Amino acid sequence: MKYSDWQLNRIRDALQFYKSFGVSDIQRSFSWADVRTHIEMDTGVEIGKTEKVGAERLRQFVEGVRTPDGGKKYPVPIKESLEAIVTFLTGGNVGLLSEDELNEYVPERQAPMRLIEYLYGSGVKEVNIETEKLLGRYQARTRSGHELIISELTLLSSMDNGLVQAIETEEFYCIEAENKLESWSPAQRRKERNARYHYGGWAIFTPDENSLFFLKKQDTKKNRFYSTVAMTGSDQIEATIRSMVLLQHSFSPVEMPGGLLFEKRHRNAVLKALGANIRHYCVNDVL
Repeated sequence: MKYSDWQLNRIRDALQFYKSFGVSDIQRSFSWADVRTHIEMDTGVEIGKTEKVGAERLRQFVEGVRTPDGGKKYPVPIKESLEAIVTFLTGGNVGLLSEDELNEYVPERQAPMRLIEYLYGSGVKEVNIETEKLLGRYQARTRSGHELIISELTLLSSMDNGLVQAIETEEFYCIEAENKLESWSPAQRRKERNARYHYGGWAIFTPDENSLFFLKKQDTKKNRFYSTVAMTGSDQIEATIRSMVLLQHSFSPVEMPGGLLFEKRHRNAVLKALGANIRHYCVNDVL
């Protein structure tokens, strides 16, 4: 099976967690050599010709290797080794990944490509913001009533004319879990969360230096739209975008209670609705 960049990130996260904490009630850390041995014991597959080589390949896959320009690349193991890693992480002895969490939803891209053709037209200058700067993983925490929403937005696969693949996941927890999440294992987080939703789609970076996000919910195909309100790190000095403030465009218009004029109470109702649809994404990992 060929894994996408988004799926490879899920695998890296789970492997890093196993190395740092293990899976038992008595949490402990392992070396990459230990992890290689455990994978071999569980799957019968040796990663690398020697323990040292295999351990280094695992480390590079998860932690990356610095490139001359100051960035990072993440060498992917050969097919047999990668399948062994996935089998190890999803198996009953470890269980740090589920098939559902590895399932990626990618809608067709014909429609956003047509929109790009319309927005750019002919003879329009290229977008000033380099789309490469925006690639990466961003995380947001939002409170909604008595629930805490942990959202992750991944931007990858930059294409010509400002089209970028976008994937968003949402996990819902009781508000009391806010200070406990970091200490929970992936298995415990699955047990404690109330719901998990997956959105797939595309982000379009326009000639006006704005970004439009068009996503569909995987199970219901319900649409979700965002546009950027603000971002940091978009100047020439910064190598990557550090954070983005997105406005979700709700399908339910704000009701204006009585009166024909746009009164102060109407403005307040609109501002309240807009505030509830703001999501502040901060960079979590640069791809």
